[in-house]
Amino acid sequence: MNQCVLCWSAMESIDHLFFNCAYTAWIWRSLLGRAGCRRRPRRNLQQEVEILMTSFGQHDLLGATMRIAFSASRWHVWTERNNRILRGTCSHKKQVLRRIVQDVVSKAARSRWKPRDGNQRDLLFEKWGIQAEVPIEQGRSVKWSIPEPGTWKANADAALKDEKGGLGALIRDENGAMCVAVAKQVEVAPIFVLELRAIKERVEMALQKGWSRLEIETDSLLAKQCLLHEVKRPWASLHLGAKQEGTSQEKE
Repeated sequence: MNQCVLCWSAMESIDHLFFNCAYTAWIWRSLLGRAGCRRRPRRNLQQEVEILMTSFGQHDLLGATMRIAFSASRWHVWTERNNRILRGTCSHKKQVLRRIVQDVVSKAARSRWKPRDGNQRDLLFEKWGIQAEVPIEQGRSVKWSIPEPGTWKANADAALKDEKGGLGALIRDENGAMCVAVAKQVEVAPIFVLELRAIKERVEMALQKGWSRLEIETDSLLAKQCLLHEVKRPWASLHLGAKQEGTSQEKE
């Protein structure tokens, strides 16, 4: 039995290397912290696996992410151990943690997140820094119609192309006459964020002009669901605020 090359304070064994070594224990505590779990690693593989199975669901996103993190941490710790022995190189524990997080984020970003995953998805995106698009379900096609008497109608849209973002909107009165037309370039952001921003700006403009009865039409089903509280608003759009809520009607 050889001395642990990661902490140099104990003899190496499987349980020590992955759970009792100060070097790897710090890494695993940091990963658990990203899942909102504040505890020390268990003393052996069996105990750690058992508590992972009971602490995180078998089929939810958080549980899946922590299983990825668990596997990635074992791989990178073992790789670091071999690099020190065979290549004479060493990495700081923060560097190893960064590699593990990059693996988890890369895997998660390729997954197909669903709108109904709302709360856990938002937590993962925020804690792990995952930049992934939420797939938007296809809405039905609709024809433009004149709003009810005393009502204005806004059509808002957003687009991304060649690393540029754009917003566009029209506001018409009860006769279908165009009152406002807006088109502008904005900073790049997830498309659903731009869709919500386009709606927010049109609502604010209508309120400034005293048009208290405003109907919104958008082709973004996710934007509609967010405004009607059918799904939790994705964390990346929270900075837009909630001024538009309760002041308009939305149609697909």
